[in-house]
Amino acid sequence: GEWLFAQTGTVSSFSEVRARLVESIPEFLRAGIRGESDAEVVFHVFLAFLHDGGKINHVPVERACEALRSTYALVNSVGTEVGADPLALNIIVANGEYLVGANRGSPMAYKVISGKADAEALIGDDLQLRRKIPELAQVHFSLLASDFGPVRGSMPPSSSAAAFAPSSGEFLPPAHWKRAPESTALLILERDRDPRIEAF
Repeated sequence: GEWLFAQTGTVSSFSEVRARLVESIPEFLRAGIRGESDAEVVFHVFLAFLHDGGKINHVPVERACEALRSTYALVNSVGTEVGADPLALNIIVANGEYLVGANRGSPMAYKVISGKADAEALIGDDLQLRRKIPELAQVHFSLLASDFGPVRGSMPPSSSAAAFAPSSGEFLPPAHWKRAPESTALLILERDRDPRIEAF
């Protein structure tokens, strides 16, 4: 359908919980599972919860958020029954109208690019791109990033690369990015609206 799905992290003890999760998915959706990855099964669980709500496509963002919450609850519950570690996945679902990021694993952050100054900083000296976007003052969009990690290769000192925080032993989002609350948030990006955060 209209959905795009991305996941970082893995379902602990997936080989032990896969069959139970697949059984929870309606047959017409289950037929779409062709691989062996946990992400494919988790995505179909999400679609199953959308279906339980009445329809899979053209659903309001609130319904997608509820389906994500239910997906996490089911996968975590089934895992708990077999002694798996608590679920730690970041998931992003998008349908062209909105994007919802569920932060239940690694750090997640966002940045709003708005107006001429932000657009010029992003475009830099790329003249071809500058010609394609003549109304820089009208630029307004959001970026979402997850799983900050070390940057390979050499980066200039002014780079917006993620930074390492020795005291906590983790990688932090680049400067000027807003970090979502750790493991408690749904980050919602919609057309013509600034990002918003809801409790998980």
